[in-house]
Amino acid sequence: MMKRNGFTLFELLIVLSLLSIITLIAISLSFDFIKKQQTKHFLELLHSDIFFVQNQSFLGTYRPTLNFRDGNYVIIQYFNDPVGIVREYPAHITFRHNENNKISFKVNGNYEEPKSIRFNVDGEDYKLTFPFGKGRGYVE
Repeated sequence: MMKRNGFTLFELLIVLSLLSIITLIAISLSFDFIKKQQTKHFLELLHSDIFFVQNQSFLGTYRPTLNFRDGNYVIIQYFNDPVGIVREYPAHITFRHNENNKISFKVNGNYEEPKSIRFNVDGEDYKLTFPFGKGRGYVE
């Protein structure tokens, strides 16, 4: 009698189907993780840029501004600076328009005009609130 060492075709198909299912689940979870990390990084960078603009306003020569647009926001540092520093939004984040999309600070560090800026992140609304007084704002 011959001894057979090996796997049948049916066993190989079962193993390959299980591996493909596990791979698909892992890929979809990694895409969600990447989007969450991009959102977190975007919000941290935005907070640091707001802090930068606030610190630059203490100099008093010119008050820099943050201008929010559709695909990006711009930090205008100097009066004659037409371009400034441009920061792109991640692809899954969209900006929701307001009447006045500029953030600037007075010389004492207070906001020129308290307001809220809204973003949509994959169907979820984020509201960046700039209250009266000092501070960098907070996310709701």
